[in-house]
Amino acid sequence: MKTQFLAAVIASAVGIAISQPFDTAKTRIMQQKTYRTDIRVYEGFFDMCRLTISNEGRRALWKGAGPAWCRNGPWNVAFYLSLEQFRTFDQWAHQRDHSYF
Repeated sequence: MKTQFLAAVIASAVGIAISQPFDTAKTRIMQQKTYRTDIRVYEGFFDMCRLTISNEGRRALWKGAGPAWCRNGPWNVAFYLSLEQFRTFDQWAHQRDHSYF
């Protein structure tokens, strides 16, 4: 049970570390003022990354990672622990040495 818990926490942290820069880019691009098309802060994903890194540093791409992990971390833990319990029950209920899910 401790192994599955630790694996779920690590999986959540790795998922957030990989996806957070894309989420930050999406949020910043979507929050641009669009009522005047002649004034745009970002022209696209790579332009947003370039400007953000030059103005705020590399860590700015991971702004909001803490709240994202607080949202996804408990869900991943509950999901993976439940999955392992269902697998154990499936093996016991059907007298198999392997599970179908």
